[in-house]
Amino acid sequence: MLPRVETPHHVEALFDCMKYPPVGHRGLSSDAPHSEYDFGPLDEFVKVNNQDTMAIVQIERKAAIERIDELLSVPGVDVALIGPEDLSLSLGVPGQVDHPMVVEAIETVIASAQRNGVVPGIHMGSIELLLRWHQKGMRMIMYDSDLGFLMAASASGVSELRTGFERTAVR
Repeated sequence: MLPRVETPHHVEALFDCMKYPPVGHRGLSSDAPHSEYDFGPLDEFVKVNNQDTMAIVQIERKAAIERIDELLSVPGVDVALIGPEDLSLSLGVPGQVDHPMVVEAIETVIASAQRNGVVPGIHMGSIELLLRWHQKGMRMIMYDSDLGFLMAASASGVSELRTGFERTAVR
């Protein structure tokens, strides 16, 4: 996964780093955790791992939207993952992920992804917006973050404690 992809060169650089020769220039170490310590034939290891590695380009800038078909038509792109907050910042409406300019940009990515056989994806903390984007064609949905989950669970726990203290308070 590569953030802030804006040019086909960025996409090619991603493949260069993540794929083994002859596709890219990734270093080879088959006896490591990422390979489940598989000591099989290296030619098969390289072939399988070049095929099974998912290439995700993060679409987070206005420049990426302007060149979206160029980016998503590079062979080997699996997912176009939109970062709506970064995209909103780049479009001059920071944090307004439901702003008409941001919505139009996201719709542009979905359409290009569909034309190019790429999975469109988005990462948001709003279930309501994720469901809406899913209905519009998003196929990879990422909900919230580890910090978001921790904060929500903590707020819920503190709220329950306060309610419990109020019910059981000595009067």
